[in-house]
Amino acid sequence: MKINRTSNNAPYDKSYVGKNAVAIGVEAGYDIFSQMQKLHVDQQKFYFFGRYDYYNSYIPAKGEPSYEYTKKQAVTFGFNYYPIKQIAIKADYSYRFLKSQYNNEPSLNIGIAYEAFFL
Repeated sequence: MKINRTSNNAPYDKSYVGKNAVAIGVEAGYDIFSQMQKLHVDQQKFYFFGRYDYYNSYIPAKGEPSYEYTKKQAVTFGFNYYPIKQIAIKADYSYRFLKSQYNNEPSLNIGIAYEAFFL
């Protein structure tokens, strides 16, 4: 059995360290502008995407307690718009599902990115 061996002066309780962890995700997207001739010629892109994630950061060894709050699922939908080649305007909505005694976690993310290659 492995236990987190933090300093005795630490303000946190000792906790078990899992034997394994797992993360699984699947994502699909599509460039909607690829079907619009003028926007395709202008090299503009508008990707709509969806993603599903499952992860568990603590899979206990035999004899260790199981913690339900470590099992998480999330669904994300969003878009990436490229008005020009190196600029991306991004937004997504994500909803993370937790076990019933915990609050689910919705989130909205918005951003602008500059893409460059540095040597």
